[in-house]
Amino acid sequence: MSVSVVWLKRDLRLADHQPLCRALSSGLPVLIFYSFEPMLLKDPRYSERHWRFVSQSLQDMNRQLRAKGLRILVFQSELISLFELLHEENSIAAVYSHEETGVDLTYRRDRDVTTWLGEQGIPWHETPTNGIERGRRDRGGWNARWRDVMSAPQEAPVWQAMSAPPPMPGGALDNTLLRTPPESWLQSHSNFQRGGPEAAQQCLNSFIEKRGIRYDRDISKPGQSREHCSRLSPHLAWGNLSIRQVYQSLMARRRDVGWERPMAAFESRLHWHCHFIQKFEMECRMEFEDINRGYAE
Repeated sequence: MSVSVVWLKRDLRLADHQPLCRALSSGLPVLIFYSFEPMLLKDPRYSERHWRFVSQSLQDMNRQLRAKGLRILVFQSELISLFELLHEENSIAAVYSHEETGVDLTYRRDRDVTTWLGEQGIPWHETPTNGIERGRRDRGGWNARWRDVMSAPQEAPVWQAMSAPPPMPGGALDNTLLRTPPESWLQSHSNFQRGGPEAAQQCLNSFIEKRGIRYDRDISKPGQSREHCSRLSPHLAWGNLSIRQVYQSLMARRRDVGWERPMAAFESRLHWHCHFIQKFEMECRMEFEDINRGYAE
């Protein structure tokens, strides 16, 4: 059986998701997966709080998909080994994912995946993330282009177009499934926000409907900002919401009396978010070099 594969990374949502849209329209069964990669699990830049958030996000997505008779397969495996097993069992027709502006570790992994997929003759269809453009030499015109992307219609997956899902993994592939996350990932922590599209939407709603009214006045005040900041950072970092979803919500709210200034201030910071990721996409050497040479030894 040939399948279209959707590889989830930092796009843990089911709405405004172009890779899902493209895979569902392929006419083939769609296999959606996330892998907890050992190389990242042991990387000191990640901690238990990150993996708890990711695990909660996947649980929320699978809860939503259950009604459609679908599920996201969750593995614990390095990607090349996993793709080899997936291809052996299912015959991958194409891979769909968002582009990831990550660290050198994930960049080298993506290069290895590109090489392996190319050797197998499997196309990899990558979609830009949140208006970030790969291959740019400068940022001239990027601001206008970003606003065009944010104002465009959202990419809504048509689940009815999906063929029957592939059978559950068997053999060696079955052994890579993460059936039960570590106990520490399953326990909610009162000091941390819960992951998942549902929690993200609730957070956005509370900000747009009430908390954001004082955003422009209180965002720089340590005490008040705890209440009036958006609290969307973790949800945006792991893609529980797209920037476009948030942008369109704030622009709709901006038309209401009393909300113009706070939402204008929030829009500028949302834009900064993508501006600096675009900067890192173009100047990734900053992972290893001091941009301010005054700090160089």
